[in-house]
Amino acid sequence: MAMSGAFAGFCYTNVAFVFDLLKVRAQFDKKKQINYKQEISRIYREEGLKGFLNGYQGMLLRDFPGFAFYFMSYELIKRNLSSFDPQTEEQSTLKKGA
Repeated sequence: MAMSGAFAGFCYTNVAFVFDLLKVRAQFDKKKQINYKQEISRIYREEGLKGFLNGYQGMLLRDFPGFAFYFMSYELIKRNLSSFDPQTEEQSTLKKGA
């Protein structure tokens, strides 16, 4: 379960990283609105492809174990709650007709 979650975090990071990078840059530059298309062009022009990797390792270190913990916790809670019967023994007996 944890490995599945960790793999999901790895996939998420690879897909969502560019959007997160743009969001962080927009938050950093509060004085003006940024155009995302122009910002992507600016990053590529001024920093090259390496500009898109700034902060990737940090996001991966955050998401890899975070998703592993999230998926593992979700599955454990789901399994424990699905075996939980909220009805008392008396109520179960009455419904069965015994």
